[in-house]
Amino acid sequence: MATPPVFEEQAPHEQGFAEVFETRILPVMQNLQVERCRASGKGRRAAALVAGLGAAAAAVVAVLAPPGPALAMGLGVVAVVTVGGTVGLLKTMRNRVNRRAARRIAPILCEFMAIDRFRQEIGVDFIDPACFQDLRLVEAFDTAALEDGIEGVWRGVRYRLAEARLSRRQDHHDSGRPQQPVEVFRGLLMWVETPSEMPTILFLRKRGKVLGWVREQLAGLEDMERLPFPDAEVEDQYDVYTSDAAAARAAVSPAFGRTLLTLRADHQGNEGHLAAAFQGRGLYLAIARTDPFLRLDAADGEPIRLARRMRAALADLAMPRQVVDTLTGAGGGEGGAG
Repeated sequence: MATPPVFEEQAPHEQGFAEVFETRILPVMQNLQVERCRASGKGRRAAALVAGLGAAAAAVVAVLAPPGPALAMGLGVVAVVTVGGTVGLLKTMRNRVNRRAARRIAPILCEFMAIDRFRQEIGVDFIDPACFQDLRLVEAFDTAALEDGIEGVWRGVRYRLAEARLSRRQDHHDSGRPQQPVEVFRGLLMWVETPSEMPTILFLRKRGKVLGWVREQLAGLEDMERLPFPDAEVEDQYDVYTSDAAAARAAVSPAFGRTLLTLRADHQGNEGHLAAAFQGRGLYLAIARTDPFLRLDAADGEPIRLARRMRAALADLAMPRQVVDTLTGAGGGEGGAG
């Protein structure tokens, strides 16, 4: 990196990070850039080899296949395989560098944010997507891929957060085709310990009257009460259901609904799906998004983008703090639960 970038502290949770960025993040990134260059060179050589093999295969097809549709089809297949193989190789090399970046930099960020633990490889024992499915926060799935989990304590409240991809197999037996996986959720799953026992309260995406009735029947919500929310903007975005309306009104303040809207705006750009539920001693949030968690794109060698990526990563790590402050009323929050 010819011109080392500078991190300018802006948000409260960024205070003190400029020094960490200069003394700890930049040296790691400089080493990773060396690895990136090496990986890029290997990727280009491997891609050139695949392209060469594709050209040779195309020449063989051109010699052996008779002119006409068979020749065109053969050349088309070779082209598709060659391009797919080349792109796949380059993507694999890029992902390897990015995983190394996360492995080295994420612990530094977590230490700065007073997060107890970061783990790249996690399972359902860390955070169980089945709980989110049972609460209707995600669609039914049969395969779960989890990674990049963090856990910690903020203002005495425990939390866990992880990136998840959930999918189920689409049945095509009638057409004679095998089952194909369909992604039903991609994003973040978060669990936060609540200060006290909570009634079941679901914040689900707003539906019209007809679709809402259908969802109630299919999702087993007919035994739950529809709870009008006292904030008009929240009511416009969410259908709220509860097992105990009186207890829910006493337990959750309008501040929590505003937190959901803020999280959605900050981390989804007001697009995508963010659902939440209280149950027992836990708050569950499903934040659908396509941006990777922590956004440590070390394969991108542009120095000017590094500080921007670190700011986005810190914002990701600050999400549990934002939720906890609302739940407890600390840090200027109004006290969303308990």
